[in-house]
Amino acid sequence: MSSHSSAQADSRSLCEELVRELASLQPGIIRSEKEGACGCRKGANSRFAYIYHFKRSPKIRVYFRRPADIPLKSAPSEISIEERPKISSPWEKTFPAYFFLSDSANLPSAARFLIDVAYPLSVSDSSIFQDMQARPSECLAEEVISTAKHTEGAIQRILVNRYERNSKARQACIDHYGENCCVCGFDFGDIYGPSLEGFIHVHHLQSLASVGERYEVDPIQDLRPICPNCHAVAHRTEPALSLEQIKLLLRRSPI
Repeated sequence: MSSHSSAQADSRSLCEELVRELASLQPGIIRSEKEGACGCRKGANSRFAYIYHFKRSPKIRVYFRRPADIPLKSAPSEISIEERPKISSPWEKTFPAYFFLSDSANLPSAARFLIDVAYPLSVSDSSIFQDMQARPSECLAEEVISTAKHTEGAIQRILVNRYERNSKARQACIDHYGENCCVCGFDFGDIYGPSLEGFIHVHHLQSLASVGERYEVDPIQDLRPICPNCHAVAHRTEPALSLEQIKLLLRRSPI
């Protein structure tokens, strides 16, 4: 293996292009050089992939984060995933698999694969919830809570987001994006049968505090279909978590 600076020119180029592809999907990702490899990270302790170079070969080898005990369900056909034959160190357990890249045409699919599989495992929950205020646990996802203070036992007025309940806007959103959750892909019809086919919540992307009485909702720009679980997670904080932040919180087996 070789350092970035002493690697074959095409190997260096592939490394730099891959990092650019990653940053286009997740802004803020950078490459940090170390002896023998380049780390892909966003933040001080968030490395999710390591790129190894070859001094005389125009290719790179990419090790990536994933749970060592969970097999990958699928990967892009352009990428051939290889497993370590033996895992004997914590680093090898954290980065148990790798693939080779030698064709720049495969960089976009490789970058998307790393963002979907490896990057979420490097992001801590605390960084996602930083500077956000938790909502009361008894609140429903679509409720807008009054900021007025109430004594114990007093009646509290709860506003419901009428934009998420507007039947025409809701249907236009679902017609455009489909009936699956846009965060986790959950489909009620697949799991619960025909009687629940088409059931889905619709989530408003804008902060409810920022919309006024004369606001006209755009079903395509402002709304997204989302399952009740992901909807509840979105509204656990003020402001609400973004859909990308919820995806990073998902702790499911890799794709």
